[in-house]
Amino acid sequence: MSDTFSSQDIEEIIRDNQDMSSENQEYFDVDKRILESIFDRINSCDNVQDIKRRIVKRAAYILSLITNLQPFHEHNRRTAYSTAMDFLRRNNLNLPLNTLAEEKEVFDLLDKTKKKMKDDSTLCVEIEHYLAVRVVDYYHRWRF
Repeated sequence: MSDTFSSQDIEEIIRDNQDMSSENQEYFDVDKRILESIFDRINSCDNVQDIKRRIVKRAAYILSLITNLQPFHEHNRRTAYSTAMDFLRRNNLNLPLNTLAEEKEVFDLLDKTKKKMKDDSTLCVEIEHYLAVRVVDYYHRWRF
């Protein structure tokens, strides 16, 4: 379990985005400076003592910052979503989305985040609140 991102993790995220672009026969490019600054910010987000709250906060930063700052030429929202979900799972948490309406709600929130100014003080707040209410322990959905 790791709640930070290494340079190898970041390279894997870049490869994932590149694969998405390739699958869709789209141009691939990444601004590594922006992407590294995003993960520097995520990794430095350690002022929250409670581990679950810290993971949720970092997942919110992943979703918000990649979606808003657009370090990739294409698939920023999908990359942010898949990275955040993988991050939650590797830390034994899950965001259960059981219906298309729930999935749409997440992507509508990301669209709203995309339109915010990069210095907006609420950039990560709405997504963090959304996740804080909905994220559960990974094994939660398997309980009877």
